[in-house]
Amino acid sequence: MLNSKNERQSTLGNLDAQFEYMEDGKVKQESMPSNLAVNGTDAYLDACLSGLGIAQIPTIGVENLIEEGLLIKVLPQYEAEPMPVSLLYPSRRQPPKRLIVFMDWLQSIMIKNHKG
Repeated sequence: MLNSKNERQSTLGNLDAQFEYMEDGKVKQESMPSNLAVNGTDAYLDACLSGLGIAQIPTIGVENLIEEGLLIKVLPQYEAEPMPVSLLYPSRRQPPKRLIVFMDWLQSIMIKNHKG
């Protein structure tokens, strides 16, 4: 593949990435040109931080990068629908106290992030 300066440009992964967003209460997808595809969140974030393009990343976990100015929000009017989170644990009559504390903590973070 060649770019506009006729330099060789390698292509890694899926060339037909999908941009998912909400519009009028409905989930929409838009095909986006791509020269890079990754299969892990760390690689996805690293590619974005390296200036290789934009990425749809949940705000939770990257707040510090936004505050430091390393990431900026673009297209905020086209945010993706929040993804559900499940917590699996062995079934018992009475869950251990530390599990209850962890679930409450996780829920508080998710609620705070969804509102903010």
